[in-house]
Amino acid sequence: MPKAEICKMKKTIALALSLCTLASTLMSCSSSDAGKYSPEITVSSSNAEDYAVWLTNRLGDKLTDSIYLALGSDASRGIDMTDFENDGYILRTEGGSVTVAGKTETGLDLAVRRYANAVEAGTASELDASYHEGYRIEKLMLAGHDISEYTIEYPAEHNENMLYAVSEMQRLIKKACGAELDAAQGISVRECAIEFRHSRDDSLRYDGYRYFFEGSRLVIEGAVERGCMWGVWFFLENELGWECINYGNSLLREADLIEVNADCEKTAVPSFDYFDPHVTYGMKTDTERYNPRKSIDPKYSYGAISYACHGTQMKKWGGYNTVHYQLCYTDEGVFYNVKDDIIERTENALAAGSVIGKDLKSVDVSQGDNGDYCRCAECMKVFKEEGGAMSGCVVRWANRLEEEISAEEGGKYDGLVYLIFAYMGTQPHCRTAPNENVYLTFAMNGTCSAHGINSRKCTSRGPLGPVTEQPIINNDNFAEWTKGWCDLSDNIYIWYYGLDTSVQQYTIIDAFFDDIKFFKDCGAAGVFLQFETNGLGMQPVWGQLAYMMNWNPDMTREEYDLALEHLLQKDYGDGYGYILEYLDIWQESQDKNNCWDCWGFASILSNTYDTEYYAENFDRSVYLLERAAELASSKAQQTRCELLTAHIYYEGCYSSYFRAYDNGDTERIAVLSERYDRIMKILAENRINYKWMNGGAAAIQTNLEDSAWLDWIKVRDELPCGDVRRPMPDKYSG
Repeated sequence: MPKAEICKMKKTIALALSLCTLASTLMSCSSSDAGKYSPEITVSSSNAEDYAVWLTNRLGDKLTDSIYLALGSDASRGIDMTDFENDGYILRTEGGSVTVAGKTETGLDLAVRRYANAVEAGTASELDASYHEGYRIEKLMLAGHDISEYTIEYPAEHNENMLYAVSEMQRLIKKACGAELDAAQGISVRECAIEFRHSRDDSLRYDGYRYFFEGSRLVIEGAVERGCMWGVWFFLENELGWECINYGNSLLREADLIEVNADCEKTAVPSFDYFDPHVTYGMKTDTERYNPRKSIDPKYSYGAISYACHGTQMKKWGGYNTVHYQLCYTDEGVFYNVKDDIIERTENALAAGSVIGKDLKSVDVSQGDNGDYCRCAECMKVFKEEGGAMSGCVVRWANRLEEEISAEEGGKYDGLVYLIFAYMGTQPHCRTAPNENVYLTFAMNGTCSAHGINSRKCTSRGPLGPVTEQPIINNDNFAEWTKGWCDLSDNIYIWYYGLDTSVQQYTIIDAFFDDIKFFKDCGAAGVFLQFETNGLGMQPVWGQLAYMMNWNPDMTREEYDLALEHLLQKDYGDGYGYILEYLDIWQESQDKNNCWDCWGFASILSNTYDTEYYAENFDRSVYLLERAAELASSKAQQTRCELLTAHIYYEGCYSSYFRAYDNGDTERIAVLSERYDRIMKILAENRINYKWMNGGAAAIQTNLEDSAWLDWIKVRDELPCGDVRRPMPDKYSG
């Protein structure tokens, strides 16, 4: 059956996400007997009263139907929830009478929200839905055979990644349709089998996969390192419609029938050999995989070479700790101390059973997190020989380490990869190329996040670092250096910043598409995306988009924009259109302020956005996000909206307070104060410690007035026009 026909057969559903209960945000009620809650709503038990409160508050005089709310099975109303999943629910409309029943509070939460949104949309009379009764897919057919007829087979020669892929296929097929597939080592001739194979096809690189049918047998073939894992995930995504199964909060829609025909085939290779959208999301409602490499046992990522990360300060090779200084890369004593330490530690690992190239893959000897480079005569000599690039000292040193250690004991340590940085003063590429087993991570530290790396739109901003012949830098320089490094080596990784540690946020959604395309076109081997977040921004959406781009190298801008819309709908709910409108305001506020550093979030002085424009659009932005939260299809979606709203409140209060203060507008200040108080409420409800944000980031106090006069001291005389000297209130001046 064509996929278009399959889609037509799917039931109407709500988004199925990991949820937390509604109790924390709804009015609590005292215990009472089941019965009439209001003229419009009857509840089956006291456990459903919170949802009656929510519906009443949400709909007000729009609540005209006679509604019966049930939690769990209710024989008196003919409601049997035995075969429903925990998030399952029933919606029945008969005339002006509506039955809303959920298997658990999670299901009832989904149901009442769906009903409320339908009332507002004028479609409540059409509701007649059963959600998640039984499994998401009622019947799954492969090449004309029911999935229950299949077993899984894998060869005697396999790695841990293939075993993990087998277990994932078993787990996820059972979750989707209930079928429990047996798995066994050995390849048979049986008609119905899912056969796993390793491929030696170099074109698949490390992660590539292909799947196809041989008769009725489904073959999943992957690159030896980790292709089978991706093959399983993408077979389920592409053919069963299981969205974001490999990254983010997944969504499997309900279907009566899914048919995968015998002519189905797919081959895919990602854009990069290494790709890591590093999202550490603080929301308790988000429990699914946001980083597949870190959510599974490392052994299943067989063959992966990681990015560099300040190895000389973290590992303290040779007894050195480069937190506050860098090694002298031309000192013989330093070199041999580091070399001997690497050999000793490698020997210990080998003695413990490690294997070079498998679980012992690399040695991180990258520089410390500072720009304090040695300026001795020998180091400066190399600096000049390398065309004024301090990176030359680092590359020459790492090359020599790799060469001498590889030559030890007849090549005993051959195959170890050595990780180094181009970072904080060493970004300009040198003349000496890194050896084949020297991998360099080029950190985009200091780029302008307002523009794409290769956009040619940046203005001059400032010096790169203490040792450089480059007095002024902008993204033009970073584009040149990216190309230069990729011309020197096939093993260049990119460290890309999308930072977040504060209520002050920025968005990269406009430039991100072009940047990933640029890195691919340059020939970068890997990309590490630092999307750490406390939950107040949209980094998880960026991460999901990143994965889509990695596996779709030819993605167009139109496809990217459509993917963004789809992800916003999945993660934020029915009000995603309001989020999109806010994104336009957010982006425009940044565009109007020209260039700013990727670390600009860390200080309110950075002024990453146009405060006049933001103040003018503050009320509209608040409305958009609060409306999106109201229309959320689940508590998890509502929470994401509220967390993003906290950022809007902060940016808006910052932009607007002194305008109101100068005008003596006490009513506006009262509104701003209320919004600021909501920041603290949102942070408290989500267990985000506001005090932690004060460590160099945009500081935040418990109330608006204190933040305005204590945290914004350096800029308060620049808002709104730069000419006003405001005397500090007596309570702060002392």
